[in-house]
Amino acid sequence: GAYAWLLVAAAMDGAFALLTIAGGWAPGFLETNAQRHALALGFITLMLFGMASRVVPVFSGTRLYAPGLLPAVFILSNLGTALRVGFTLLPPVAPALVNAMRGASGVLNLAGLALFAYAIWRTLDRAAAESRDVAPSRPGGTQPAVAPVKAPAPSLAPGPLPTAGVPVTGTMT
Repeated sequence: GAYAWLLVAAAMDGAFALLTIAGGWAPGFLETNAQRHALALGFITLMLFGMASRVVPVFSGTRLYAPGLLPAVFILSNLGTALRVGFTLLPPVAPALVNAMRGASGVLNLAGLALFAYAIWRTLDRAAAESRDVAPSRPGGTQPAVAPVKAPAPSLAPGPLPTAGVPVTGTMT
């Protein structure tokens, strides 16, 4: 998935550099656009989806909501990115088809993003609900009568430097 798109973007970048050096050709807007989409949508976005789907549940202390949605997220995103990159690099023999496929790629990527956002939202919503349901209690089901003690806010005023138990002798002038 993501690493394959990184290789595609790197190969395109290398090919563009070699063609520029060898033949005086410079990549145009469409070529650099395809390379940017391979890197941004293919590598970075899929890497974010993959890492967030692992990290968010751990940090929120709950399971990922509907892990079965992840394959659909990655299929939609990979297919959308492939359409975008592929149809951007094709020669414009059928501009209407090329534009339609670029538009379809956006719809597919948006659908993948929406599914992913839904899964993360529901995961965080579940974590918040679980933390509300677990209230601290004492044996017998009664709540403690004393409010928790909050630590004082740190002061920005200069104070004495810690000496780590080493006696300070003499003065500095």
